[in-house]
Amino acid sequence: MLIRLNDFAIVDVNHDGILDVLGAEEAVAFVPGTGLGTFGPTVSSPGAGHYGRMAVDDLDGDGEYDIVQTEWVSGMIWFHQGAGDGTFSSKLVYDMNVGGQSYKDVQIADVNGDAVPDLVVTVPSLDVVFVFEGLGSGVLADPLVFATADKPSLLIVDDFDHNGMTDIVIQYDDDFIGITYDLLVR
Repeated sequence: MLIRLNDFAIVDVNHDGILDVLGAEEAVAFVPGTGLGTFGPTVSSPGAGHYGRMAVDDLDGDGEYDIVQTEWVSGMIWFHQGAGDGTFSSKLVYDMNVGGQSYKDVQIADVNGDAVPDLVVTVPSLDVVFVFEGLGSGVLADPLVFATADKPSLLIVDDFDHNGMTDIVIQYDDDFIGITYDLLVR
């Protein structure tokens, strides 16, 4: 079975000690690794349906990998809850379908230091980055909005200056790279 994937991650989804492939676009695809350099049959679950970026982490605290996927055509963010066996259930997390606005990239990080994963999302059409603070169990607060330069596209979130606070690197549509240090003050 061939499934078109826009984005993918390599993680041990089923906890067997062997890396698997997770991907998302029109479907969420789990391709189990065999440990021999080959893969087992693809297991697919419903996806966002349109081009989008994805991020993988345990968002609801159940010990299983979950996927967050942006859907840039409709301006929605989807939460795909992982069951630990390669299957995922989907629910809409945030619908920003207002005036044709759309998301581009998404990253998961503990931005505010509360040990609960948060989402950082670029919104090129508004020249902003949204930070959705995680409230636990996969629930997100309304977004905090941070102005950026023109058309933020891709991002990386980490503590680049090693001061214990989250920083972001943003690539803009014109290939300009910008760095924001200490995204949220605790």
